[in-house]
Amino acid sequence: MSETGFLDKSVLLGFCFRTDPHHALCREYLEADKEYYITEEIDRAFETNRERMTQNHSQSITLHIKDIRDSPHSGPLGMDDLQDIRENVLFSGNNVAEFLERWYELSVESGITASELEDRLRYFARDIERQAYRRKEEFDTLVTMWEREDDYPEVKEALSVMSAEDMFVCVDAHDVAVHLDSTTELATADESDFIENGRETLILDNTALDEIVGLSVTGRNEN
Repeated sequence: MSETGFLDKSVLLGFCFRTDPHHALCREYLEADKEYYITEEIDRAFETNRERMTQNHSQSITLHIKDIRDSPHSGPLGMDDLQDIRENVLFSGNNVAEFLERWYELSVESGITASELEDRLRYFARDIERQAYRRKEEFDTLVTMWEREDDYPEVKEALSVMSAEDMFVCVDAHDVAVHLDSTTELATADESDFIENGRETLILDNTALDEIVGLSVTGRNEN
């Protein structure tokens, strides 16, 4: 296990937005005994994506409220009712399905009425942005800002098949690995960009990184 983690923007957003599908894994990762680093570019991703993610996740919760209202469930909900909502009313393609699954499992008790359930969901939809800001404040206490010291043209050339944004993430992570006397890993929930289709081998073969850690709910850390 590496001593140092460099985080890409997907980990920042996954940690800050409780409704993000990767939130639980990103939060668990940042609770480990490591030193975590990001750059100003990564940090800016919060404001760049905040409004879009807030609207998208709020709309997804609102859609689930509509699906509950259109279902046969009303009045007090028993365990069978809640199970049916999770299995047959909660659409697996909903952008916040993973969050709602955890929420039903941990926070919703038998006896709640359908209208009370809808009210609680509406509150979540309205409160996404405020909660994201609160978690961003927590995130800031866990990470250290890193400013790259060198240019590494040879690394850029080797990783030129990647998008410019992803390539610079790898170059910044490489700089951390070069200048710190510790094993260093790149953490990401965007595994298609950094792990799949030969990307992991490409990155590890051409940088000083020791490992790439996937934090996607559909990735290898789930297995």
